[in-house]
Amino acid sequence: MYLSQAEMDLKRIFQGDIFRASVPLFYLPDKTFNLYRITNGVWHEYTEKELIDKGERVWEEDESIMVRARKKDIIIISQSCDIHEEGLTNLQLSEGQEFKNPFIIYAPIYPLEEVRQTEHNKKLIRDNKLNNAFYLEKNADLAIGESVVFLTHFCSILKSRINRFETFGLENRIASLRLPWREAFAHKVGNLFSRVAIPSNVVFT
Repeated sequence: MYLSQAEMDLKRIFQGDIFRASVPLFYLPDKTFNLYRITNGVWHEYTEKELIDKGERVWEEDESIMVRARKKDIIIISQSCDIHEEGLTNLQLSEGQEFKNPFIIYAPIYPLEEVRQTEHNKKLIRDNKLNNAFYLEKNADLAIGESVVFLTHFCSILKSRINRFETFGLENRIASLRLPWREAFAHKVGNLFSRVAIPSNVVFT
């Protein structure tokens, strides 16, 4: 299922590349956000109502909030062509150049034994029959356990302007999906994010 380090292309990052925990994953709280502002070098926590009562504006500029974050192994969701942007021949951007696709999208990898799913759903995961999940087989040589990627939980990070590889250093890449699993992963990502939504009150006659 996986390419080894010796088989991987050291000049490119691909959709389906797997990295050791190197970037954080953010979990937004399911409650009202408290905002953090700095005054005289000290951070203070406020609710939106407290700021409004003080006569201060809220959410009209960048705000600082506190979110839960953790590090897990991750898999790249972005397509390689969006990461590298072949029209930009050098890794380092020249004066005035901008990335057309400034973000790299990635998703956490969860050990299957930690996932709260019924045994029936875990079988569907192993058979890759859940639309929003992709199953990763165990590989002891690569220190990859039996795992799952839920494609609806993903994060993004800005590419480094200096070097696109600095965002995801190749020294942290432990594996990459080989054919045909890479195509299966790309197909599942494409199906999930290219679905056409139809309002529930639309009736075809």
